[in-house]
Amino acid sequence: MLKCLSLSLAAILILASITCASEKKQEACVKYRKDFKWSKGYSVIANVISGSDLNQAVGSMSRFEPFATYAVVFWNEGQATILQLPSYSMGSLPMMDSEVEDQEGRKWTIRVANGVCY
Repeated sequence: MLKCLSLSLAAILILASITCASEKKQEACVKYRKDFKWSKGYSVIANVISGSDLNQAVGSMSRFEPFATYAVVFWNEGQATILQLPSYSMGSLPMMDSEVEDQEGRKWTIRVANGVCY
């Protein structure tokens, strides 16, 4: 079962309606760490957005690092995972599997899907 960051309904609605120019959608392959191994790969759409725009979208000044880049993945209603991307990804999803964390400290890997996600 996927472990997702639960956000308030208002925050989900705000995030879902993000249309700022700095946000872009990319097909991603994500896996999460469970016990001592990685889950299967999930092919998802990731909304790539700057920390400052994400703070504005959720009505916060400091919840997210303003100069960082994040990938927001929506799962079910009321569930989203927010992953801080590595600084070397330069505002896009990384090409190779990169280990990242969600806002609750859980380990994930993320990369551009390139049509294959295993």
